[in-house]
Amino acid sequence: MRSSPTTNELAIFTRMFSLTCVLVLSAVAVMAQATTGSLRGTVTDANGGVLAGATVTVKNEATGSTSPAIKTGGEGTFDVSALQPGNYTVTVEASGFKRSVSTGVAVKIGIVNPVAVVLEAGSVAETVTVTADSETIVQRDQSQISTTVSTRQVQDLPSNGAGSGLDTLALLAPGVINQRSTGANTNGTGLSVNGNRGRSNNFQIDGADNNDLTVTGPALFVDFQDQVQEYQVITNNFSAQYGRNQGAIVNIVTKGGTNTFHGTAFDFHQDARNLNSLNNTEKRSGQLKPNRSLLNVFGGTFGGPLYLPRFGEGGKSIWKGTNRAFFFFGYQGVRNPSTFTGSTTSLAVLDSEFPRLTATFPTNNLISTYTRYSPFAITLRGRAKPNTFVSGTGVPSAFFFGALPTGCSTRAIPIGGAPPTACAAVPYAPFINPATGQAFLTGGPYDTINLGTLAAPILFQAAQYERTVSTPYVENYSNLRFDFKATSKDSLTFRYLKQVQQSVAGTGSTSGGWLGDVPATSKHYGADWTHTFGSNLVTEFRPNYQAIGVKFGGGCSTGDPGCISDPLDLAVNLANISFSGALGLTKSNALGTIGPATNLPQGRVGKVYQFPVNVSYSAGRHSWIFGGEYKKLTEILPFLPNANGAYGFSSAARITSNAP
Repeated sequence: MRSSPTTNELAIFTRMFSLTCVLVLSAVAVMAQATTGSLRGTVTDANGGVLAGATVTVKNEATGSTSPAIKTGGEGTFDVSALQPGNYTVTVEASGFKRSVSTGVAVKIGIVNPVAVVLEAGSVAETVTVTADSETIVQRDQSQISTTVSTRQVQDLPSNGAGSGLDTLALLAPGVINQRSTGANTNGTGLSVNGNRGRSNNFQIDGADNNDLTVTGPALFVDFQDQVQEYQVITNNFSAQYGRNQGAIVNIVTKGGTNTFHGTAFDFHQDARNLNSLNNTEKRSGQLKPNRSLLNVFGGTFGGPLYLPRFGEGGKSIWKGTNRAFFFFGYQGVRNPSTFTGSTTSLAVLDSEFPRLTATFPTNNLISTYTRYSPFAITLRGRAKPNTFVSGTGVPSAFFFGALPTGCSTRAIPIGGAPPTACAAVPYAPFINPATGQAFLTGGPYDTINLGTLAAPILFQAAQYERTVSTPYVENYSNLRFDFKATSKDSLTFRYLKQVQQSVAGTGSTSGGWLGDVPATSKHYGADWTHTFGSNLVTEFRPNYQAIGVKFGGGCSTGDPGCISDPLDLAVNLANISFSGALGLTKSNALGTIGPATNLPQGRVGKVYQFPVNVSYSAGRHSWIFGGEYKKLTEILPFLPNANGAYGFSSAARITSNAP
C-alpha cells in the first residue's frame, strides 16, 4: 500500500516542479535564431596592461555603417552586438596613445568574434593601422563548435556545382557525413551530424525558419551561390538562442548592398547528349548517344546604394543612400530539357493481344481495366507506347504442358532446336498466336503467359518493356533585399526570396507510363529591426513568414490512362493493381503493376509565422542574451495512402476470376 506524501516531500516536489517550469520556459524563450555576430575585444598598452575608458568605434567596411562609440570598461574590454556578417574597421583612441585602426576585422554569423587591440604610446594625432587576418578566428569565449564558409569559399569551392544545393558545403565540417537515405528533403546532400538522423537538422535563412514541416529538411533549396554571404554549420554545444532540433544548425546569410555598385553575371552549360559518354545500360540497348539532357544555369546579381537622381537638367542627386540605404537583387534560372528512359524486368501483355484478351474474358472487369491502363495501352500526352526491353531477340518457341520429367526444367525451346537431354522424351509442339499467325515468342525481352491451365492453356504474348519520356525541369529563383540605417541607433532590413520549380513527369513509373508533374513553390518574407539603446544594450526584432507548396501529381487530365492526378483529385485516382507470382513460361517474372503507387498523389502546403525578439546586454567581461519567440505553424496535407484501395493478384486463376 502506497503511503501519503509528507510535508517535506511536498516541499521538495514543489521546488522541483518550479525549477522544471523555469527550465521549460527558458527553453521556449531561447528559440530565436541568430542572423548577426558580435565583436568582443580587449584594449591594452604595449606592456599588456589593460586600458579603461578608451573610445571604440566599429565601422562596416562595405556599407560605411558605424556603431555608436563606446568606452572600454575597467578591465579594458568592449563588446559590440548585432553586427551583420562582413569585415569591419575598429578604431580605438585613448589619451597619451596613438590612434589604432584595425582593418579587415571579420565578423561571422552566430559567434563571438574576438579582436585584440594594442595601443602604442604617443600622440592621438598619430595613427597605427593594422590589417587583421579575416579568415582565422580563434574563439575563447564560446564552447560552440561551428564551421563558417565565407563568400569567396562559397563561390570557389568545387563541392558546389552550378544549380546544385549548397548543403554539400556542410561536409567540410568535422563530424558531418553524407547520409543518402534521410527520409527528408535534401539540398545537395543529406546530412548526418555526430551520428544524428538526417531529420534532426535545423535549417534557416537570415535567422528565419527554412524547415519543411512534413518531411523535414530545407523548405527552400538554396542553390544560388551568388546570393550567399556566409554559410555556417553548428555541430555541437549550441548557443542559447538556438532550439527546435538536436542535429546540426545550418545558417545561410544572404548578401546585401554596399556603398559601391557591384554585380555578377553567369551562365553554366552542360550537354550530356553530345559531351558525355554512354553508360552500360545505354550501350547494351544499342543507343549511339546518351539521352538528351541540356542544362543551362544562368543569372546574376546587382546591388549598391539607393539614391534618387535629379531629372531634367541633371546635376547632383536629390538624395543619396551612401552609408544609409542599400539594395541587392539576384536572379537564377535553371533550364534542363531532358529525356529519361525507364526500363523494367516485369512483363506486360502486348497491345496486339488486347482484342483477343477481351474476347476471351468478356465479363472480367480486371481484364477490361488491364487493356486500358496497362503499359502497352498508355500513350499519355502523346507519349509513344513503350518499346520491348532490348536485351536480345525473341525466337518462335515450342511448348510442353503437363508434368515435366525429373531433371527437365524448361517448358519452351526454340522451334527446330533440340531439347535438353532430360527433356528428350517430352513432346514439344509450337503454339500459334492467333493475333499474328506465327508461333509465340520467348527469349530476349519476350515471354508467353498462360491464363489457362496446363491441361487447357490460354496463351498470350507478353514482353518486358521500357519507355522514354520527356522530363524537362525549370526553376526560377529570385531574391530582393533592402537595408536601411534609419538613425544612428536603428537599422532595418527587408528581404524577399522566391523559388518556383516545375519538374514535368517528375514522379511515378516511367516504364509503366503512370506519371505526374512535381510543381513546387517556396517563399520567404522577412524583416529585421535592430535598435541600440546604449553602448551595452541592443535589441533585435525579426518577423518572418515562410510558405511552401508542393504537389506530387497533376499536369494531366484526371482519369486519363497514365495520369497521376492532382492531389486535390485524390479520391478519383485509379487504384493500385499489382501482380505477383511467375506467370511467364520461361521467366520467373510477374506482370508489371498498373496505376499510381499507393502513396500517390500527395502534396503539402505549409506556412510558418515567426516573431522572435532578442535582447543583448554586456557589462565588462560578461554578456547575456535574452529572447522570446511566438511561432505559428500550419499545414495542409492531402496524403491518404491506399485511398482508393490496393488490389493484388497472385495467380492466373485469380486474374481470370477477378478475385484479388
